[in-house]
Amino acid sequence: MRIVDQCGALVKEFVAVAAGALLVSAIAGPAAAQNATSNNNSNKPVLTFNGGAGVIPLVSVTGCPTACVENLNVVRGVAPGGVPWVINQLKAQVSANGSIKVSGQGLVLAGGANPGQAPTPATTVLANLLCQTAAGPPPTYSSSMTSTAGVTLLPNGDFQINDTLSPLPPVPCALPVLLIQGAANSHWFALGILSP
Repeated sequence: MRIVDQCGALVKEFVAVAAGALLVSAIAGPAAAQNATSNNNSNKPVLTFNGGAGVIPLVSVTGCPTACVENLNVVRGVAPGGVPWVINQLKAQVSANGSIKVSGQGLVLAGGANPGQAPTPATTVLANLLCQTAAGPPPTYSSSMTSTAGVTLLPNGDFQINDTLSPLPPVPCALPVLLIQGAANSHWFALGILSP
C-alpha cells in the first residue's frame, strides 16, 4: 500500500513538472520564434540582381555637322564613365538591414587604348542602390551607397563587395537600380539586372 502511494505521489509530481514546462514553452515559444523570424528577416535578401550590363557613355549625338551635341547616358543623375565598359557576370543581394553582397567578374574597358583590360592604375569601385521616392514629374530617387573607399578591381576586372548601404534603402525599394561606380569620380561603369 505504501509503495502504491509513493508511486502515485511521483506520478503527480511528474505531471505537475511537465505541465509547468509546457506552460513555460507555450509562453516563451512564440516570443522566441518572433525574435528568430525578425532576425532572419533582416538578413533575408529583399532584392536580388543576376547579370549585368556595361556602360555605353553616349545615348545619341544630335545637331551634326554644324553644332554636335552629345547626349550622355546619365542614369538617375549619375554620369557615365568616359569610355564603354563590359561586365561578364554580376550577382548581388541586398537585405532589409542594408547589407549588400556583390560579386562581379570581368568588369573591363570596351574601348580606348586598352580594351579588354581593367584600367591601369587599378580602379576602385563601389555599389549604389537607387530607389524611386516620388513619381514626380520629375521623379526623385534616394541613393544608398557602400563605403566611398570602394574595393579594387583585380587586373581581370573581378571584384567582391561585402558592405552595408548608407543610408538604409527604403523597404520596399521602388524601381530599384544598382550601379557599380568609380570611387574616384562616381561615374557609373555597370549596372545590375534585377531578378524577378
